[in-house]
Amino acid sequence: MSTIISHTPTWVFVLFFVLIFFGLKQTKPRQINLLQALLLPFLMIILSLAAVITSFEFNSTSLILWLTGGLLSLLLTTRWSLLGEVSYDAQSKHFSLAPSWLPFIAIMLIFFIKYAVAIALARELPFTLDMDFMIIISVIYGLFCGFFAARLICVFLAIKA
Repeated sequence: MSTIISHTPTWVFVLFFVLIFFGLKQTKPRQINLLQALLLPFLMIILSLAAVITSFEFNSTSLILWLTGGLLSLLLTTRWSLLGEVSYDAQSKHFSLAPSWLPFIAIMLIFFIKYAVAIALARELPFTLDMDFMIIISVIYGLFCGFFAARLICVFLAIKA
């Protein structure tokens, strides 16, 4: 384990602490502007897509699986209202977001899964060549994408309401 950590680039540790910071902010009630409301979900969707691309290149199968997982998660997240309340005050142009641990958990899971996949691929472990590995990982990344896409939709619905 110490060899793995010592070969991890410094920017990965910086990213980890930045993600912890932004994830913990999700656990407190807060008022934010539109840019702040869009930034984290957008960045996490990009991180999810980048994880699929860097793990499996521009493989159409992995991208379709990522998208499928994203759509499934989007439907489940919005159906079960897993994101908490998002309201918009047109006068102040701020959103009020209810606290939730779910975004923090999702952020950390994306990070740790991406880290573990990168280690497995770098070590060229045999299971990384299996189609099942690509299917599972692509769908998992897609599930996270859908969760954060649902957050974006909630922001736009709050504006409309």
